[in-house]
Amino acid sequence: MSSRGKSRVLLIGSDQRFHSYLESHLDDRYELLRALDRKEALSMARKQRPDAIILGYLDPKGTSFKLHN
Repeated sequence: MSSRGKSRVLLIGSDQRFHSYLESHLDDRYELLRALDRKEALSMARKQRPDAIILGYLDPKGTSFKLHN
């Protein structure tokens, strides 16, 4: 949990529609962090220590799928 008392959720993926959907459905108890690629996601996870990680659309050719593997 962040210092502001919000749970951090890290979204990994580049689909802006999915990001907007999550942003509109998460209430103010959550802080949404976003990483566009694998390198950025790993760096953010180390620094921010998210409470949850959401892999965006799992396209077998996409970054999220590679990070998951």
